[in-house]
Amino acid sequence: MSSAVLTVKVHLKLGDRRLVSVSHYLFVDDKGRAKKTKELLERFRCYVSPKALIRELSMANRQIIEIAKAVAKRAKVVIMDEPT
Repeated sequence: MSSAVLTVKVHLKLGDRRLVSVSHYLFVDDKGRAKKTKELLERFRCYVSPKALIRELSMANRQIIEIAKAVAKRAKVVIMDEPT
C-alpha cells in the first residue's frame, strides 16, 4: 500500500504493534495514537491533523513527518539527502 493513501497517524505508527486489551479482545488504541501523533508533530512545529492524508500534504510536511517517524522509532541514524 502506498503511503500516499495513509493518514498521518497511521503512517507514523507503521510497525507499532501496541494493543489495548479489553476483556478477551485486542484493540488498537486509536485515541492514544491520535494524541501521541499530535504531540510528536507539535515538537516539530508541524500543525497538520493526524487524520490528514499523506497525499494531501506539502512536500515539506511530508519530510517533517518522515523525520518525526524516525525520531518516534528511536532511529540511531537518519540519512537525509537534499535533492537538487
